[in-house]
Amino acid sequence: MLISNVLDHYYLYLKNGCYAVVVGNAHSSGYIIGYQKYCRTNNDVGPWQNGMGRYRRLVPVYDPVVVHRSTPWKIYVHSYGCLAPIIPRSQVINIYDPARRVKDIISSPKDVLEETIIDIIHAVKMYAGNVNIGVTGSILVGIHVPGISDVDLVVYGLRDSIRVIEAFSEVINTRGHIRVFNKDELLSWSRRLEDRLGISKDIVSRYFYRPWRRGKVHDIDYSIIYNNGIYRQLDLMEPWRNMGVIRAKICLEPYQVSALNYPSEAYVHRCEAPNNIWIRMITSYEALYIPFLYEGGCAIVEGLLQKSVWYGDYRIVVGVAENRGKIIPVK
Repeated sequence: MLISNVLDHYYLYLKNGCYAVVVGNAHSSGYIIGYQKYCRTNNDVGPWQNGMGRYRRLVPVYDPVVVHRSTPWKIYVHSYGCLAPIIPRSQVINIYDPARRVKDIISSPKDVLEETIIDIIHAVKMYAGNVNIGVTGSILVGIHVPGISDVDLVVYGLRDSIRVIEAFSEVINTRGHIRVFNKDELLSWSRRLEDRLGISKDIVSRYFYRPWRRGKVHDIDYSIIYNNGIYRQLDLMEPWRNMGVIRAKICLEPYQVSALNYPSEAYVHRCEAPNNIWIRMITSYEALYIPFLYEGGCAIVEGLLQKSVWYGDYRIVVGVAENRGKIIPVK
């Protein structure tokens, strides 16, 4: 089928009976960067189902190593400087657009979870205006389970993203059914990330939790991801080459809108790196770091050092299979 310019967190239905997640907005003419998340099964291994059958979840949480294992197709991508999981365009049967799915839900909600989505979207739009917001995850493809599934939203367009972020101070203070994590919920969430990323729970909760990224609506977990909404041709992007791993202290100016896109990018204002290497930017595939990269500050960054083939300067990449790395904010 002819595939349009898919964006981050679109879903694809494949010939092998799997649903795949689109990663980022940059893709090639022959393939889409993405990974398989749900695959059809004859076994009673999970609650996800629709009229075509039951599905097992291959990726329980977004982890770069697990993502790589979930998808059989991979290719070296020069603009990423690494081997990336892909979906060949020839394997795609159907495309699921998050924003279009929201319109369908608003016009005809099918269950309590879809009604909950309408509640949070109406609350956000009350303060942010008519922003381009969509729903992703299991709800997007209609295999969600009320009482189990979370609400995963995505905002397209950087201007709309900033309006949603600014609106959340009003949403949280005025809409009783939408709230921040309480003390126990925040501790539980922080501990899970501490175990997965090796960052202390206190740092996670202090520097990386924001209600415009996640919270509760009617006591159901919600998360919101942000995206610039601009499709890019992957084959024409700047190539990078791996140079090993690095640990450096960097400082970022606040409110860089590129940090709201995926992968998140923030340009470095000051840095202290080995051998006086100049780090141009931090690129993150781990969504946890979005609040820090957007709001700015100083941090110790560990990750994959890459050199620009075009310009000869460097970036640090975190959250990839080759090296998860980490970002530890400092005063």
